[in-house]
Amino acid sequence: MLNLDRRTALKALTAAGIGAAVSGGSASAEDRESAALPDRRGPYRNHRFLVEIDGIAIAGFSEVLLPETVIQDVEYREGTDPPIARELAGANRADTLVLKKGVTTDSIALFEWVKQARQGKVESARRTIAVVLLDEEGNPGPRWEFKQAWPIRYDAPDLDAHSDDVPVWQRGQNNDIAMETLEVTHEGMERVA
Repeated sequence: MLNLDRRTALKALTAAGIGAAVSGGSASAEDRESAALPDRRGPYRNHRFLVEIDGIAIAGFSEVLLPETVIQDVEYREGTDPPIARELAGANRADTLVLKKGVTTDSIALFEWVKQARQGKVESARRTIAVVLLDEEGNPGPRWEFKQAWPIRYDAPDLDAHSDDVPVWQRGQNNDIAMETLEVTHEGMERVA
């Protein structure tokens, strides 16, 4: 069994709802309060996040697809080497960042950003983007930053006049929200926190 001090064990038991029964009394208010707080050594939830573009938090993103980063391997073999090739590191590649958001009157700014890149003004369209996970209390946690990012694809929402015909029990599953998607290329992703 692990060596736990009485306070740590009481916190764990109180969180499980059995602290008072085991300790023979009631847990203190401090122990109950600290046991109710989430364990910050555990994983973050994926539903609380924010997106910052040039340091300004942009609200309303409902989905963010963080890119996969791949280090390409290159096989190399000299003529005098044994018949097994050596693996060398090649170029690094990171996929695009995908941002999905419900259409609002304020989201015209995203389309104006796309328009700027579409007009060939890519250098002035480059931005720094950060995606920040939030803990249960809204405090910033892990942070991914994308340098020199600019939009390469904009997907306007699909519209359906019959969406109001969806039964009540199916509503709220994004069938009645006009969603726009922005795909962003960048020059590298860094996890900074």
